[in-house]
Amino acid sequence: MTEQGAKPRKVVIAGIALALAAAVVVASYVMRIDSIEKEAQADNAMLLMEEGIAQFQQRQYQQSLETLGRISEDEFQNWHINYFMGSSQIMLRDYETAVTQLEKALALIGEEPKVLYALGVAYYKLGNLSLSKAYFGRVLEIDPDNADARGLMDIVANMERKQLAEPEPEDKTLPTQ
Repeated sequence: MTEQGAKPRKVVIAGIALALAAAVVVASYVMRIDSIEKEAQADNAMLLMEEGIAQFQQRQYQQSLETLGRISEDEFQNWHINYFMGSSQIMLRDYETAVTQLEKALALIGEEPKVLYALGVAYYKLGNLSLSKAYFGRVLEIDPDNADARGLMDIVANMERKQLAEPEPEDKTLPTQ
């Protein structure tokens, strides 16, 4: 190849190399900005979580739910959020929604006694004694000295015994012959 043909080729190669270098710089910049945004979102979520927990501890259950509900599950997940939302819903007597939130917390953390206990309470309030008893039993397997779980386990067991001892009412809708 002649020197004249090599010059344009070198210019093209240099142009491609420069374009690739610019693309790498831009990609690095975009990734850095994305990382900064995600970090800011996580910081904001942590602040909202702390505020929601503080509201719960001050017995401001509706405010706690509203604050914790502003945290996007797509951007930030922490079992405490679902636990305190579920616990707030128990205090506000919305037991079915409480169960949903507490099950989410359980999926995130696993065998956490506080979550298991709250699920036991929610199912007790819903009248599901067998599930309630199962959750209190799981708490006691983890922490045999948990007096609250033991007390509620005893209450549930007594209620179950009473239900079994009571005869079923006769069906008065059918005529007797």
